[in-house]
Amino acid sequence: SNGGIVWLKQETGIPEDPTGVWFVSPKLGWVVGARGTIMRTEDGGETWEGQPSKSRAWLEDVIFFDAKRGVVVGSGGTIIRTEDGGDSWKQIDINLKEWLYSIAFADNKTGYAVGEKGIILRTDDGGLKWKDQESGVSSNLFAVSGASRDDAMAAGDHGLVLATKDGGVAWASQPTITSTSLFAVAYHGGSDTWIAG
Repeated sequence: SNGGIVWLKQETGIPEDPTGVWFVSPKLGWVVGARGTIMRTEDGGETWEGQPSKSRAWLEDVIFFDAKRGVVVGSGGTIIRTEDGGDSWKQIDINLKEWLYSIAFADNKTGYAVGEKGIILRTDDGGLKWKDQESGVSSNLFAVSGASRDDAMAAGDHGLVLATKDGGVAWASQPTITSTSLFAVAYHGGSDTWIAG
């Protein structure tokens, strides 16, 4: 309520350490974690309710477009979707074994997922179907951010930063000043990018 000036510790009751979190409003949000953990809050995190993911995968990241439609990625190439606020989840078969660490959407249709061994996937239908893209690298990618359908950035091991301006037809390595692994990227187009390791 004070814009983040003061932070208070909050007991969540979440059985596993959360690895991903997403809120669509100040009250409604989800967290994901180990062994298929998905939990939802409707009161801004005061209480959390478990949801049946039907997965035992380590879930890494979550994104929701609205109160009903969301996508989660995780270990073993796991991608699951919901269209009912998480009351039920459906596994998306993509025939992939690599660990997926991050997911980002530029709009409610176009999204990217990145992960182990330089894997980059793209969807143009809200996560129903995914296509593999050639990253040109074999390093792990831990974060992705989409500014528009064709403009995105990814970051990962050893200070690696990749960018595409053509929807992933080509991903180009970007100069950086670090060799530290990078785990977060915020990119909204243009020349400003925020990356953290």
